[in-house]
Amino acid sequence: MIKLFIDLDGVLININKFIQEVINNSGVYISIKESFIELCKPFSRNNFLEKCEKINNSFELIKFVKQQYKLIIITHCYSDSEAELKINFIKKKIQDVKCIATSFDKTKNEMLPSAEKSILIDDYVVNVDNWIENGDIEVHFRDKQNGQKYTIIDDLRYLLYTNFLKGIDN
Repeated sequence: MIKLFIDLDGVLININKFIQEVINNSGVYISIKESFIELCKPFSRNNFLEKCEKINNSFELIKFVKQQYKLIIITHCYSDSEAELKINFIKKKIQDVKCIATSFDKTKNEMLPSAEKSILIDDYVVNVDNWIENGDIEVHFRDKQNGQKYTIIDDLRYLLYTNFLKGIDN
């Protein structure tokens, strides 16, 4: 089975939109990093991830995707408390899935070396570029705009109903 890495932030849920709303509503400018650190301080009573917009029924679709791929959910984190919060959130939403929290100071392909071909679905183009450099398969997740050098999808349904990954052998 092909390893499929799917990014949490920006592919499954829209964390950045929520963080931006928090910043805008606070009336005080703080960086995205500072917002994440503040929101992720150990507090199970107020899990902000539940408040984030789920993108295109992503968690329902994951149930089907994981039948076709060796699924691993990955997420960049600023702190250990953010990593713990995100991993617990993922495990609550998706049963029997591997979760990996990666550090913001390293690219995802540095954190996840693999001897076999694997696929990354990520909304952050730097991660996509680095994945390609490693010789793996990339899929850029975002609203479809101008032609790009990447395979671009805006919905995980493409993993179920198209053959854009056909020909990759494992």
